[in-house]
Amino acid sequence: MSDLKEVQVSTQGVTMSGVSAVLITLAIIVPCLLVRFLSPTAAKISVIVAVVSTSLWVAIDSSRLRIRSYKSQVAAHPFVLFTASLGLWIVVFPVYLVVRSKVHAGLLPEQAASRQRGAMYLSVALWCLLLVFGLAAYFIVHTLGSVK
Repeated sequence: MSDLKEVQVSTQGVTMSGVSAVLITLAIIVPCLLVRFLSPTAAKISVIVAVVSTSLWVAIDSSRLRIRSYKSQVAAHPFVLFTASLGLWIVVFPVYLVVRSKVHAGLLPEQAASRQRGAMYLSVALWCLLLVFGLAAYFIVHTLGSVK
């Protein structure tokens, strides 16, 4: 019998490039957009499902990895990351993928103190404003639409 040597591949120090993160982002969104040729409604639904589910994953994963304790562009509370990812998914999601790979590789230093809570309060306030304006717009459209 021949002796087989066990080969262990280490990912220490290997990080995802920005190009790879953008390609992953496009691999998620492009098929959703291609569905538009079959059904515009299905395309909208699939884009919404993709953005919401990946944004939720970003929030859960950032909490598990304690991303806010590292010095990075996405060092924020999971709710803030969820909100940012929903609002600017095409930018935040690839940046999060790159930062996540750097955390896994052990290449990001930890912050000495936790960051301010201002970003969280701002994101909660923006969600509340969005909800209020959305409801107001809905009632205005339906009230003016019924008056003829």
